[in-house]
Amino acid sequence: MLRGGRNHDFFKLSQNLRNTSLGLIGFWIGYNLLTGLAPLLMTMQLDANSGYEYDWDPLDTDVILLILGIALFAVSHAIHRAWMVEEENKQFL
Repeated sequence: MLRGGRNHDFFKLSQNLRNTSLGLIGFWIGYNLLTGLAPLLMTMQLDANSGYEYDWDPLDTDVILLILGIALFAVSHAIHRAWMVEEENKQFL
């Protein structure tokens, strides 16, 4: 990011960070659907005396992916705004 100098494309960088952040958030959602909803649907027909205990915690260690995704999304938004300011400044000069 720092080696780009004057020719660094902030728009492309912001798009790549946004795609990465949305991918991390989507992975967290998909993982929680697979680990939380799928076992529930598979064991829905079992009676209460079967011995199966349903345990799901959406804020397990994989919440780091969600936090990282949200942070990268905020950084990508800031970089996109920097690109818009840079484009506006280029028109004045």
